[in-house]
Amino acid sequence: MLLYFSALTILLSIILAIYNWRINKTSVFLSLFFIIMSLYGITHYFTVYGKSVINLALFFNNISPFLLLLGPFLYFYVRGTILDKQGLKWQDSIHFLPFSIHLIGVTPYLLSSFEFKKNIAFNILRDIDSMKIMDLNIFFTVPQSFIIRTVLFLAYVIYLIGFVWISNSNKNKKIPSKQYSITYRWLLFLLLILLFLIINFFLVTINYLTESSIRVDRYSKMIHFVAGISYLILSISLLLFPQILYGMPVPLKINSLKNNDPKNNEIVPDTQINENDLEPFYELTEVIKEYLNTEKPFLNPDFSLSDISLALNVPQHHVAYCINNVLNVRFTKLKSELRIAHAKELLKKGKHFDYTINGIGQSSGFSTRSNFYNAFKIETGLTPTEFLNQIEAS
Repeated sequence: MLLYFSALTILLSIILAIYNWRINKTSVFLSLFFIIMSLYGITHYFTVYGKSVINLALFFNNISPFLLLLGPFLYFYVRGTILDKQGLKWQDSIHFLPFSIHLIGVTPYLLSSFEFKKNIAFNILRDIDSMKIMDLNIFFTVPQSFIIRTVLFLAYVIYLIGFVWISNSNKNKKIPSKQYSITYRWLLFLLLILLFLIINFFLVTINYLTESSIRVDRYSKMIHFVAGISYLILSISLLLFPQILYGMPVPLKINSLKNNDPKNNEIVPDTQINENDLEPFYELTEVIKEYLNTEKPFLNPDFSLSDISLALNVPQHHVAYCINNVLNVRFTKLKSELRIAHAKELLKKGKHFDYTINGIGQSSGFSTRSNFYNAFKIETGLTPTEFLNQIEAS
């Protein structure tokens, strides 16, 4: 069961990373976190419950350096979400130091022959307690490696719980209250689950190193099963509640959105955001609406959220929040509505005499005839031809 939960979590995490890396790059750190944890779950399965020497040889000790990235990736995700800042700074390189040291230490093993790794795997499957005396890292023994990565990750989780708690006390009033509440509860829920799991992992590690593995196997199996369930639920929750991935957006000053038009025309008035507004992103939403109405970027068949983000010089997850939460419409639906509205205007103005109806669809941003007809039917209840006949009849 642990194997299947871990594999499914990896799949969901990859989907989340692919879908959200453009909207909010911070969420990619969370996906990487779940992927590494799931790889650990798969390794544990092959170590304790598996019978395949080859499978264990493929995973055992090969992913161990990456386990030291769990804390940093979690930290980058939580920090980026709380501060509404994406990307890394050069000072963040210190978080990769334990990973780098461990990677150097394990390099001789990584470069060793697969037959050697199969021999190690065979010894583990024959007697799991043999890991306690293995020397597969030039800096650490296997038991020391277990302790270092567990304690280090525990330290990150405890620090982040305090960071989130203190941040809640100093909440930025410009963050939309509903979005803040959803994200804050998610972060606290995530960190408390991880705290529970890592404490139990730590106890399992200590018991394994001090007692016979047979005595701790049942407890270990329960903890890893709970961990697999937890990671799967957390991953699925991100698919069910995508607003979590918008984070805690802090609206930019409206002046920073000026002079983005190629002709240097002002697209927004020189005003400041009112902190007393019920919706802090009202001003940005109005700017987005004005941009869509004047520039009509949706006429490009490849139009996407990133086009708005680049044109207005604002983070893409801010744009996504405005469209989904303020305008209360999905981007794909908004894009279709704007294109159909444009097509209707062309038909009303008699442009079908200059273009075919298919040409009007292409001029409105639709890449294919079928997409145009289907979208037109959904929006108006009529086909373009029926709509045109209705105009001519009136």
